[in-house]
Amino acid sequence: MFHMYQGNILGAVGYCPEDFSFDSPELNVWKNKIRGYIGENESYVANVRMNPYWLFFRSFSSEFSIFKSTHISGLLKKLAIKNDSAQMIKGVASNVEVTKDIRTTIPFNDEEFAKDLVAALGDTSNMEVISQENQLVFISDHHVVIKYSNCGLESVSEERELIRLRQQKEISLLFGDKNFEWNIIDRQASGEFEDLVLELLNREPWVFSVKKVAPTNQADNGRDLICEYNMLHNESRVSKGTESVQIGKMIVQCKTNLKHSNKSSIGKSDVDMPSTIFDYRPDGYMLVVNTQTTRDLTEMLERQRDRKEQNTIIWWNAFDIEDRLRKYPDILARYRHIVDYA
Repeated sequence: MFHMYQGNILGAVGYCPEDFSFDSPELNVWKNKIRGYIGENESYVANVRMNPYWLFFRSFSSEFSIFKSTHISGLLKKLAIKNDSAQMIKGVASNVEVTKDIRTTIPFNDEEFAKDLVAALGDTSNMEVISQENQLVFISDHHVVIKYSNCGLESVSEERELIRLRQQKEISLLFGDKNFEWNIIDRQASGEFEDLVLELLNREPWVFSVKKVAPTNQADNGRDLICEYNMLHNESRVSKGTESVQIGKMIVQCKTNLKHSNKSSIGKSDVDMPSTIFDYRPDGYMLVVNTQTTRDLTEMLERQRDRKEQNTIIWWNAFDIEDRLRKYPDILARYRHIVDYA
């Protein structure tokens, strides 16, 4: 189709001869405006073409091309508007464009460069942008700017992390004083609580890997999760010549109180820590609850830690989990059906 109608698409007509030149008064004025914007020492090539008509400029130093063609830019702009089904997320250094399963970025500095460039040429019309894996196509009413840019998966990953850090700060400022409400109503929700804990542990710098022992509807013999972790992560100092990483195995037990239960805490009788440790002899043991631990349970955990039979004995209560959920809003978004801001 393009081969058949390329003349109409590009604006060429059969009754005019083709012409091509590297020098013309109009081209010289146009390219000198571009050089005035990007700098006189840029390495470039420029030409003018007739039938179809355009002015073309390519900078090798700044890695962009621009051409002036009202016919082509007008056609591309209509296509870009008609086919724009993307959703845009305003990021920190870029906009993130999501089209079905394709994600790309549009860096703010590249967009500002293109807008200022065409403005320097007297073109202040609105601009559409098409983002690709390694370049951006900016389309005004009269110009098309093609700018090399790393817009692919690596750029999306970097921008996602910047957005996550921004969200942490925003949530800390806006929701730091807000309480959480737990909505664990049945065994299935308790299983999803284990999934939540797994995701939080995966974000801990001292944890290498976490796995569920068994599906929710199968017995796990007191082991909800098993993780590999750095047994030296609590060392305040590491002497020269001493290893800073020592991999150990930790058993994690997750205990929940259902929403409509009369109990407001997890007690000693709810946890089978001694038998679990005796049966499996792990390097570490961790207890995670969605409420609080009773005094008797806390004292039992402290006594086991003081015996130093395990490298690590730790426990998280609701406060510890909620503090981490404030830091990781992406995890909270996936589990809002079991915990959310009140």
